[in-house]
This record gives sequence, C-alpha cells and structure tokens, in this order.
Amino acid sequence: MIDMLVRTGKLISLLMTMVVIANTVFPQQSTFERSALTVNGQRAFDELRGIKLFAVGGIGYGGETSQGELALDVLIEEKSSAKAFKELIRDGTTEGAMYGLFGLRMLGCDCFNKEFTKLKAIHFSGAKVQKFTFQSGCALMQTESPKDKTFLLNWLMEKWFEKIAAFKERDRKQKGQENRLPRVIKDRP
Repeated sequence: MIDMLVRTGKLISLLMTMVVIANTVFPQQSTFERSALTVNGQRAFDELRGIKLFAVGGIGYGGETSQGELALDVLIEEKSSAKAFKELIRDGTTEGAMYGLFGLRMLGCDCFNKEFTKLKAIHFSGAKVQKFTFQSGCALMQTESPKDKTFLLNWLMEKWFEKIAAFKERDRKQKGQENRLPRVIKDRP
C-alpha cells in the first residue's frame, strides 16, 4: 500500500514537472479580454462574432455598406484589434472569422498566414458544419459543403481579398484617425 502511494506521488510529481516545462517552452498566447475594448469596440466585436454574412464593399442595388463592414471599421481602430480579430477566428461564425482574417490583413499583421491556417482548420475542414454566406455587389453566394467552402475561400483569397483589404487600409490611412468620425454600430431590435 505504501509502495503504491509512493509511486502515485512520483507520478504526480513527474506530471507537474512536465506541465511546468511545457508552459516554459511553449508559453500560452496572451488571451483576448473583451473588456479591453471601448463600448463601441465591444459592440462591433459582438456583431462580428455572430454575423451571418461576409460582405466588404458596396452590396445590393444601392451599394450599401454592410453591418459587418461597419463593425470591422470600428474594431480595427481599437488598440487590441489584432487580439480581437484572432478571437473571431477561433470563436466566431465562419463569416465572423473571415472578418477577423480580413482585419488582420488590413493591419498587415505578421500572424496573417498562421491565422489563415487556423481559420481553414476550424471553419473550412468540415469539422464545423456551418453555412458560409458571402455577398459582393448584388451577387449572394452561400455554401455548406467543405469542398465548396474551400473553393470560395481560395477564390476570395486569390481574386478579391488582397486587393480590397489593401484598398481599405490605404483609404483608412489617408483619412487619418484624427479626421475620422467614429461610427456607431446600430442596435438590433
């Protein structure tokens, strides 16, 4: 009996040592704190986390700005926007994750390729069966199959994503923060 307790104690000690070493060698990434955002930033984050349409650029016959793009424009101005965008990739809808990736691209984040790989693994691998809805102009595209979602993602990345993200970032820098009026996300009834 005592021999078994000694072995159990040694095993627990070994496991605890492994945990300490693992946390030292592979430190945990800083976590996202929603409370670090302004009130408008929190509203924008919440809007994007549950959003069901990815649309950047004018949509519909009138070329209106989507709620997602308005939220993106607010969130990108936050000090912790990169952390918020990474959290959207991990915890948002597929469309919210796409806004997160788009935001990281606009920021020119070095983490873009790593987060792109995460987005594909989480939202486009088939593990998370969820519709993906994208709108450009009047064209609305919706797909649920992993194969079609991957095709649409690749198309967005090759033909659209980089060009639009670079344009929006250039436009944002030209306007400058001091001349920019803050946008407020509309309350949903």
